[in-house]
Amino acid sequence: MSLGRPRISIIPADAVTDSSLEGRDLQVLALLGRHTDNRGWCCRSQVKMAKELGCGRATVQRSITRLVSAGYLQLRVKVRDSGADAAHEYRVVLDRPDFDEAVETDADAAAATEGAHKRAGVPTGGQGCPRMDGQGVPTYERAPMLTIPVKRTRESAREDEKEFERARRAWPSGFADSRDDALAAWLDLSPEDRRDAYGEITRFADTNKSIGRKLICGFASYLREQRWKALPPRPKPAPVAAASEPRVLPRPRPTAFQRAKPHLYPELFGDPTGSNQDGAQNE
Repeated sequence: MSLGRPRISIIPADAVTDSSLEGRDLQVLALLGRHTDNRGWCCRSQVKMAKELGCGRATVQRSITRLVSAGYLQLRVKVRDSGADAAHEYRVVLDRPDFDEAVETDADAAAATEGAHKRAGVPTGGQGCPRMDGQGVPTYERAPMLTIPVKRTRESAREDEKEFERARRAWPSGFADSRDDALAAWLDLSPEDRRDAYGEITRFADTNKSIGRKLICGFASYLREQRWKALPPRPKPAPVAAASEPRVLPRPRPTAFQRAKPHLYPELFGDPTGSNQDGAQNE
């Protein structure tokens, strides 16, 4: 967009009357909507936005956090090839679902078609169909309206923030890090990665302590660099031995003394005299 052309900024109408937002939040939302590209994304430095709005960078960060939680703004972090963080990218959510709007049914569409003015037939004189009479662009030639799909509803955004706070409390030094940076890294993860990141916090801290590290990385770096994936794999549980019949050990080979006195070792040679003879001897 050239500097000579006027710029406009479009924001969701619900944000104007949303009591959970502050006035500065609307300014940040409008400023981001002013600098979007053709795909709806805006790569804007928080320092520049704070300078344009005449406030501190922390104020801009708090506004962005509230807008993301309310579902009016999407945020993602792009990582350079060197591994350093680039400026955050934002997208204003314009197409929000409105369930109060009436949905046109097939019957309504048919009624509207029947009530329209019908032009009388035009004889073609054997020359094919009549020409168009300047009724404008046909429906099938009109360009469709571009809409931005809603990635996260307001309710799911609040659930994401609750999960983030639970993981942040489990981190050994979570409250010493930047909450906004950690939240941005958390929202950039998939649901599976968030579950794994939360479940591996204790093992990550124990692994660092076992190698003598007194300090570990920040929570934002842990999420952004996905460091839990570098942990050694968990040991697999030992397989349970299948139930089997007791093993029968072979009889040991008798010695020369045992062969000379077989009656003393019935477990080796059996009962050579029999039960009746044993009874007679006992008498």
